[in-house]
Amino acid sequence: MTFGQAIKTCLSKYATFTGVASRSEFWWFNLFGLCVGIAIGSIDLVAKSPGLAIVGVLIEIGFLLPALSVQCRRLRDAGFSPWLCLLNLIPYLGWFIVLFLATRPSKALFDLSQIHSASYEAEALTVTDGGYCSSCGKLRLPGQKFCQGCGSGF
Repeated sequence: MTFGQAIKTCLSKYATFTGVASRSEFWWFNLFGLCVGIAIGSIDLVAKSPGLAIVGVLIEIGFLLPALSVQCRRLRDAGFSPWLCLLNLIPYLGWFIVLFLATRPSKALFDLSQIHSASYEAEALTVTDGGYCSSCGKLRLPGQKFCQGCGSGF
C-alpha cells in the first residue's frame, strides 16, 4: 500500500474498528499524522497566535479517532485483541507495548492452500458412502462425522 492509499483508506474508515489493517497502512498513516503534527506545531511556533493553536488542537483531535481505529485494525491483523489499544492509557509503557505489538507480522486466519488443495478436491469428489443424511437429507461434506442438520452420526 502506498502513502496516498494508506491516508485515503484510513480517513475513509475513520470510525471502522472491524476488519484488519496492514503494517504499511498503519505506519504510513502514523507518519502522515506525525508530519501534520510537526507542521501545525511549526506554524504555531512561528505565528504565536492563540487562535491558530486552537485550530491545531482541533485538527489533532480530529486525527485521534482515525488513528485509534487503524491501531485496532492493525492489532487484529497481527493476531491480538483490539482491546489492547487500552494499553495506551498507561503512561509511556503502554504506548511502547502497543507499538511493539503493531510491528508483529500479519496472521492469516486460515491457510488458503489447504482449502484449494488437490487432495481436498479429490476427497470431495469421491464421497460415495452415503453422500446425504438418511434422517434429514442434508448433504454430507468430506470428513464430516455428524449431520449439521439433525446431529445424527454417519
